[in-house]
Amino acid sequence: MAEQEFEVTDELVNALDEVISERSVVSLYQPIYDISNKDDRPVVAYEALARGPKGSAVEFPDKLFGTARAVGRLAELDWVCRAAAVQGAMDAGLKAPYTLFCNMEPEAIDAPPPFDLRDTWERAKTEVRVMTEITERAMTVRPAELLSTAGGIRDAGWGIALDDVGAEPASLALMPFLDPDVIKLDLRLIQDTPTEDLAEVINAVNAEAERSNLTILSEGIETKQHEDTSLAFGATLGQGWLYGKPAPLPDPLPEATRQVQLLGRKLGARQARVSRIVGTMQSIRRGNKPILHSMSKHLETQAHSLGETCVVLSMFEDAQFFSGKTKARYEELARDTAFVGVIGAGMPSEPAPGVRSANIDANDELFDQWGVCIIAPHFAAAFIARPFGDRNVPDGERQYDFALTYNRENVVETARNMMSKITPHVPTAAMGAAPAI
Repeated sequence: MAEQEFEVTDELVNALDEVISERSVVSLYQPIYDISNKDDRPVVAYEALARGPKGSAVEFPDKLFGTARAVGRLAELDWVCRAAAVQGAMDAGLKAPYTLFCNMEPEAIDAPPPFDLRDTWERAKTEVRVMTEITERAMTVRPAELLSTAGGIRDAGWGIALDDVGAEPASLALMPFLDPDVIKLDLRLIQDTPTEDLAEVINAVNAEAERSNLTILSEGIETKQHEDTSLAFGATLGQGWLYGKPAPLPDPLPEATRQVQLLGRKLGARQARVSRIVGTMQSIRRGNKPILHSMSKHLETQAHSLGETCVVLSMFEDAQFFSGKTKARYEELARDTAFVGVIGAGMPSEPAPGVRSANIDANDELFDQWGVCIIAPHFAAAFIARPFGDRNVPDGERQYDFALTYNRENVVETARNMMSKITPHVPTAAMGAAPAI
């Protein structure tokens, strides 16, 4: 959701407070169709869309969510919206094989449900087949929390949809980390004139779909031309005003004949230990620090060329090695790529402008390791090394056991492990302020 473009008045704040305290969010539902067969296009899912009470100052979502974000109550509002969505679905008998698409705000990733909504949420786990929609902003703001929450979603037997893919380049870079069941194409991809940038998005999405067997859903379909474009882009699910506007769930519901695919993958099981990956690679080599330094710098150079659809995650034996020219290189990488994170003992919370971090200790499996992971839609590489032998030698003579791999599965598992350590992003302006959740 874009930042609000309106003044947050007392009327809006009071209206928001009433919505949250009275649990008076209105949940509307927009149908999602299987469009893969022109002769048989059943409704397979509904997306829940939150509104404020009709006639209130926060009736429309821009005012409702914009006000909540401005006053630090987005997590509270998000839970009220999610509870209203599943309650409405249960009341209408929206059970499997139907799927309920339900949004989750990044600020609410690890916030527990309010006490009075817990029973509703627990009941929904047994009665509703939910696809949780997450945007790339959730990963860039709170990566560790998101990966943990996503694991819980999968453990409940629910699915994950990556929303607004193509709206920001980072969404392409972060697809592998969530391993989504569904990718939702941003409506501008369908409605805008085709360009080379648009083609880059579609190629990246189709590559990920081919690798992981995920489903592509096209949003914003308002005309037959939009539908034709969606099909050409590989979408098999469609949503938009051509098929139906947000409204209460129909009574009775149409017969459900198909369902949205849930891949059933467990993120936790795929968040492999870096040490295990190194240990099972076919070729472990040994080299001195200058040789390995040239390898890591080469991967950093490749990351530069991949640009804003690339994620860079690096480990350092100690924060002292993240200084000087290395620090300057990573500051530049942060400007040019989607996400840059560094991990090491003693690593500060903001080691360089735009660079995210994790400070680890001797109990962490990544302690005392050196490595670089690069992931982009069409490229993946990982270099990982651990010290070998006597350390009381000149720096240029230090020896390491290391592995270099371009096997995408190994690289993604390694990078997901590293990403799970990165601490939440706290904007400078928010330092010292009360937390939003």
